Amino acid sequence: MRLESVDTGPSRFSFLASYSYGSDRKDEATLLLRTGRWVVHSRSRELVELVLGVPLSAPELQSVLTGCPTVTGNLRFERFDAATMKMVTESGDTVFEVFMRRHGVGSPWAVFATVANVPGRPTRWRADPGERSHGVLESVRLTSVEWNGRSGGLFDLTFSLDHIQTPAPAAELFTLSLPESADPLPVEAVRLNLEQSSLPLLASAQ
Repeated sequence: MRLESVDTGPSRFSFLASYSYGSDRKDEATLLLRTGRWVVHSRSRELVELVLGVPLSAPELQSVLTGCPTVTGNLRFERFDAATMKMVTESGDTVFEVFMRRHGVGSPWAVFATVANVPGRPTRWRADPGERSHGVLESVRLTSVEWNGRSGGLFDLTFSLDHIQTPAPAAELFTLSLPESADPLPVEAVRLNLEQSSLPLLASAQ
């Protein structure tokens, strides 16, 4: 997954994350700040939260944007009625609940909400997909769900996908060229700076 601001000023950033579904579950992410001056390496959940303000890993964010949850770990289904059911996947300390419905028997199932927990925190998140165009999402809303049932208290973000390209672009776009002059920066330093402003990187970039 690659995210990049189009800002040409000092708040410009580039973000690239990769995840392996093999036995090693390799999770790597790189954040390039200030037009290549600083580079941060960490796990994808930490850097996605710095960039977008939402504590999702790269695979989780990918599932939100595509509306196609990734199934890993233990899997079970709970049927509410003939037209509504829930798919539950458990992998380690992460539990995904994918709610689906269909218009009638024989109709395809469609995801109308996804709820998952944030490992190590009393917080969950919920993704509500919007309309689709030729099978591709046009928008999706991502909100926090706190332990007391409150929704949107920590974050409430809507993605509007107004430029969709299929098939996928060239693989070269999913690489990040790091300048030799880039200095390594610990993720804690970036997090501390953002905590002082209470805004994610996305809010200060275009």
